[in-house]
Amino acid sequence: MLRCTLAYADKQCIAMNISALDGGQAFYLHGGFAEGFSEWRGPDLLMFEAISWAKRIGGKSFDFMSSPSSQVGLIKYKEKWGGVSRPQYTVDVYHSRISLYVFQLAMKCFEFKKRIWK
Repeated sequence: MLRCTLAYADKQCIAMNISALDGGQAFYLHGGFAEGFSEWRGPDLLMFEAISWAKRIGGKSFDFMSSPSSQVGLIKYKEKWGGVSRPQYTVDVYHSRISLYVFQLAMKCFEFKKRIWK
């Protein structure tokens, strides 16, 4: 289930929010706002509505999804709503036998490291 909501002020779209629900898991996918309308708090209104919508239709949790570490303001915004930041790892997988072997070995080492240094 995908949902896109818009906030308007003075007949101008000032904010948007795209959320989804799959089973009991809700997701914040994307959002944005128009400069010059921050005092209207459009993104806050739409985030509150997205979380409320998810709860109304059976969502058990709301995932704010990851954000680039360079977007500190977005991370703080998600944490304001209860989001919990965790380290994120990105891996490029190449389609060759040796690359797959190296990837699998690296993942095993990573899991081993996590068990040792909690």
